[in-house]
Order: sequence, then C-alpha cells, then structure tokens
Amino acid sequence: SRTTVNGNPIEFQLYWDRFDSLDVLGYGIERRRGSDTWQEIDFLRDPMAETYLDSDQVLRENLSYSYRVFSADVNYAPGNPTGSDYSDVISTTALGDMQSTGVNTTGGQVRFNWNAVTNAEVYSIYVFTEFPGIRVTSYDNNFNNPATGTSWVYNLRALQSGQRYYYLIMGSADYNNDGFDDARTLSSIGTFTAP
Repeated sequence: SRTTVNGNPIEFQLYWDRFDSLDVLGYGIERRRGSDTWQEIDFLRDPMAETYLDSDQVLRENLSYSYRVFSADVNYAPGNPTGSDYSDVISTTALGDMQSTGVNTTGGQVRFNWNAVTNAEVYSIYVFTEFPGIRVTSYDNNFNNPATGTSWVYNLRALQSGQRYYYLIMGSADYNNDGFDDARTLSSIGTFTAP
C-alpha cells in the first residue's frame, strides 16, 4: 500500500501554471523513481487544471520521485504527448513518519521532543488553544525559525499557566533549495498543560 510503516498515507501534490489555450484538452502526468524510465501515470481531462494529487499505491517512504507535466491537445493518445513541451522536472523524497516523543514541562519550560525523520531538514512546532481542525489556526508556531535537532524549547507568545494546549510537529525538507517545502510529514496531535 501507499502507506508508511506506521500506516500513514504517502501523497505528492503537484502544482503548475496552466497552459491557457483553446487547444488544450488536459494534462499528462509522468513520474519516475530515482533514475528509472519515465512512465505516464495519469491524464487529467481538465484544461483548467493547475494541480494533481498522486496517491498511487506504489509510493514508498524515503524513496526519491521525479515528476513532469505536459499539456495535450485533441491529438493526444497515451504515451504520445502532444500540445507542449514537458515542464521542468521536480524531484522530491517521501518523508517517513513524524513521531513526537512527548512534551516536558519541568522547570517552567515547555520542551517538545521527537524522533528524527530521515531526510527531514527542519522541524516546525504548531501550538493550538483548541483541537486543530478546519478553520482552526495555530496560537503560535516556530515556522519562520524552525528547529534542526530533536527537541525545541517553546519561546514564543506567552502560554496561560494551567491551560491545556494541543500541538503538531511538522518535519520538512527543501530539496530544490527554492524556499518552498518539497516534502512534509506531520506528527499525531498531542496535548500538554502549560506550567
């Protein structure tokens, strides 16, 4: 299955600028693992598409995948891209599971701890005042100054002593060095009480 060893899904989300033309029928998606041969994995019959979610059962954690996209006109047939050149190639590695090892609140500090994730470069911690869900934003986070080790002491907006908080830890990597996370992995939601 397309899950990590702990059962979490592995997915890749692709984004592109659509090719605005009346001749475009849709977009072909090609993928390869490592330096394998390119394979056409899907065709989107949507000329307005700008994104694609690859949730194929063959995806595995800690393996590198590359993608390229092409627009196709009405002459398209599988294996015969028509309409445009290929996009730039984007490559990434599926990160493994992000596992929190708890929060230590002794000595008046709040220290988040986790296991290192292979290939993750930095870790961002998100703290919430309510259970994180749709339309719930973090109370504070260290996204702009992420941690690089396996623990981090909270030093952001003041926490209310005795209040229960929720948290998520996100491991990420910028493989293309373009300032954008190319791979992310999230921990389970945890809780702690502020000292």
